[in-house]
Amino acid sequence: MYAELGNKEAQDEIRSRRPNESHCRWLLRDPSACESLPAGVDGIKAGSVCPHNVYFHHADAFQSRDAAADTLDRIFRLITAADLGLKMDLDILTTSELIAAKNELNKQEADRMRESRGKSSDNVDAGLHGGR
Repeated sequence: MYAELGNKEAQDEIRSRRPNESHCRWLLRDPSACESLPAGVDGIKAGSVCPHNVYFHHADAFQSRDAAADTLDRIFRLITAADLGLKMDLDILTTSELIAAKNELNKQEADRMRESRGKSSDNVDAGLHGGR
């Protein structure tokens, strides 16, 4: 939706193609709500940037991501080729990048699994203790 900020017709088209997904009720009221909330939104001052607008509230993360996008794309293509078993002639630096990227992805996956298991055990504990 953010790519179509201010364009009600384009936002409506996205909503019609994805009717079972959750859509922002504020954008339904104002197609520019991400950057300027309409009046009467949950006690937030009209014209304020939406509190859920990560592009505004975490701009530094997106600037870093954008600066590294070409490198990340190249590394993901290398990983995909390696995973598919495609023969590649790699120099030492490219090989090092591939190994480091695979290790990082494996670490992130392990972290997600650990976090998921932690949430599951928290839910079990809450159920055993009457939700406390």
